Amino acid sequence: MATIEQMISRQAELNLKLAGEGWKEKDYLLAAIVETVELINWYPWKWWKKGKDANIVQAKIELVDIWHFLLSHFGAMEVEPQFFDEGCIGCNMEDPNIDIKDFLKSISESDPYRVNCGDVLYFFQSVILSLGFTLKEVLAIYDAKYNLNLLRNNYGYNDGSYVKEWQPGIEDNDVMMEMVDSYGNGDIYNELENYYLSKVINI
Repeated sequence: MATIEQMISRQAELNLKLAGEGWKEKDYLLAAIVETVELINWYPWKWWKKGKDANIVQAKIELVDIWHFLLSHFGAMEVEPQFFDEGCIGCNMEDPNIDIKDFLKSISESDPYRVNCGDVLYFFQSVILSLGFTLKEVLAIYDAKYNLNLLRNNYGYNDGSYVKEWQPGIEDNDVMMEMVDSYGNGDIYNELENYYLSKVINI
C-alpha cells in the first residue's frame, strides 16, 4: 500500500495536468463536502420517501471522489507528514462507528489552515469501515479512478471531446468498477484505454 505522502504527490501531479499551475487555489474541502452529501444520498435515509436499497457501487465511487479531494487539499496546504501520525493510513481503528456527520464537521472549517488533517484522515477511514467497506478496496478503486482521470485528460475531457457514456446508459465510472472487480488494480490504464478506443470511439 502506498504511503499517504506518495498518494499526495501522485495526486498533485494529476491535478497539475487537469487544472494547471493554479490547482492549489481550488476549494477542495468544499468539493469533499459536496461528495459526502452525494455519498449519503446513495443510502435510503429519507424517511419521508418510499425506501430504496443502497447503491453500494456508487457509494464506493463517492468515497473515492472524497479521497481524491482530501489528497488534493493535503497537497495544496503542503501538510507535513507528522500531521498524519494520528490518522495513519491502514492503522487499527479503535472506533469504526463514527457518525458521518463527525467527518463532515472535521472538513467544514471556514479556514482551511485550521483543519486537523489527522482527525480528517481518522474520521474518513472510520466512515469507510462503518459502511462495511475495507480501506484496501477503496484505495484499489482510487487507483483505478486516478487512471480513468488520466485517460479522460488524455482524450479531451477539458475540451468536451471525451465521450463519458461508454455504453447506452452506462458511464465510464461503471465500466471502471467492473474492471476493478475483474482485474484488481494492475495495469488498469491499458484496460481502460483499450476499451475506450475499441468500443467507445471505435478506433
